[in-house]
Amino acid sequence: MIKKNNLIKSTIAVAAGLCLIALAAVSTHSDSRDTSNVLSPENKKPAACVGSVCYEIEIADDPRERERGLMFREELAGGKGMLFVFDREGKHSFWMKNTKIALDIVWFGADGKIVFISKNTPPCAADYCPSYAPDAPAKYVLEVAAGQMEAIGAAAGDTVKVEF
Repeated sequence: MIKKNNLIKSTIAVAAGLCLIALAAVSTHSDSRDTSNVLSPENKKPAACVGSVCYEIEIADDPRERERGLMFREELAGGKGMLFVFDREGKHSFWMKNTKIALDIVWFGADGKIVFISKNTPPCAADYCPSYAPDAPAKYVLEVAAGQMEAIGAAAGDTVKVEF
């Protein structure tokens, strides 16, 4: 019985050693493929795509973030934006109080269809600032630099695809 147990222990030790050798060989194997630009869950950034044009987005999905939005920003580069996410669809109004840059504001529903666009919405530093709202309910609002929606020819009825 002792010899049998020793034989089992020896077999397990040899098998474990072979596994370690195999793992070492795999981990030191060099792969010639360049994977530095491959998107993975660790390095993928959220994006909102209007047609074939995508914007890297910041997400404002709680009341405090939505209230602050893009206030006090000095610039917003082309290709960047902010996505406002609401709990339910509604005619969510926006104003440009303390916003220093002109924006395109795009309202769209849960189905991704654009319901309204406020193009070239001017900044407002006054105590009273006008509000901008869609005619139809929307669940999401995308803000990008002014002129972007005109440049790509976006209109109500077009689709926005959000990738998290």
